[in-house]
Amino acid sequence: MSWNKLCDEEILQAWRQGDKFAGNALIRRYITPLRRYFTRRFFEHADDLVQRTLLACIEQRDKFRGESTFRGYVFRIAHNVLMDELRRFARTPSPLSIGLDELPSDRMAQCDRLIQAERRGEVARAVRTLAPEYRSVVELSLTEDLSCRELAKVLRINEHTARSRLSRGRDALRGAFLAVNRPDVAVRPTHPTRCACSSCTGRA
Repeated sequence: MSWNKLCDEEILQAWRQGDKFAGNALIRRYITPLRRYFTRRFFEHADDLVQRTLLACIEQRDKFRGESTFRGYVFRIAHNVLMDELRRFARTPSPLSIGLDELPSDRMAQCDRLIQAERRGEVARAVRTLAPEYRSVVELSLTEDLSCRELAKVLRINEHTARSRLSRGRDALRGAFLAVNRPDVAVRPTHPTRCACSSCTGRA
């Protein structure tokens, strides 16, 4: 059977009915997208986070109720794994620290500097300057093309908030991109961008 011609939900149904090949096909489908998602935050530990996410997907397979797309479900699990890792990273003393009372924001800054050293893309640098609430929605929208409805499910916020953050985040990204790459260009305020994702335009 050619699994590439089937959507996630169809493969999931076959998996639930006992087809192990379907399960393998569905899990393999998300290795690259998840690695791309985690690499932007934890370059050195991306593969470990991917494995943890896929293991959680396998263990929680039957908890998916179809309230969102399976893709959105996978990235909600990935987001939870990422948040757990960020909290663990913030609590872990740095071997280069003088004291043990380093603030979580400092740990996050160290993480961002590490990623910046590893990934030099102009857009990636601009994305990393965004506030956390904008960064998450912009990253997921840019790299995984999630709709506002899926973003809301992943981040556990309502759809209106997801749409608003994405619009503001895109505007902030434009300003950050120019600030990083064209500091000579003045950034003018823009009106909120109308979201073109399928959940906002009514497309199926």
